Amino acid sequence: MAEYIDIRGLSDEKKYEWYEGIGKDAEGVEVREHESGFPNITIDYEDIHLFTDIFSVEEWWKRQK
Repeated sequence: MAEYIDIRGLSDEKKYEWYEGIGKDAEGVEVREHESGFPNITIDYEDIHLFTDIFSVEEWWKRQK
């Protein structure tokens, strides 16, 4: 089982740095709701495993357009 890095307590800008490490065009990214419930999610991509919130991901995604 993957060991997740909990980035929920980081500033949004620091979270965005993690998301940039994955990129918006990455294939094979898996995003799932965490068992603790909304708004917590897990993101898995290759050797990156993040425990974060959906709100910061949505905001980061909006900024990509």
